[in-house]
Amino acid sequence: MYEEFPHQAEIFYMGEGEEDDSGGFTDGGPVTDFVMDCFVDTPSSQEQYNAMQLKNSFDRYLYYPSDYTLLNDRYIRFDNVEYEQVGKSLDQGGQGEIYRIKLREVKL
Repeated sequence: MYEEFPHQAEIFYMGEGEEDDSGGFTDGGPVTDFVMDCFVDTPSSQEQYNAMQLKNSFDRYLYYPSDYTLLNDRYIRFDNVEYEQVGKSLDQGGQGEIYRIKLREVKL
């Protein structure tokens, strides 16, 4: 898409299980919502330490263009690692063009 967004991340949610033929339920699983162009960055050690002190730890920053909308219940998969969103997306530069959100690694 843009040179400033060289990465691609999969946005997905956990689908609900469905009733099977034996009267039980199948396990739900990840359902891909869309794939988006983005830039994934690692915060500095100081940023990670400060966040940990505030009990708001995170592992990555995700920068993405305003073309996309991330719902709060969505997960992000990048480099075969799953992340949850931490907090709200922040407008970078105040122009409504690029947003940043913090990500925390999760085991699903």
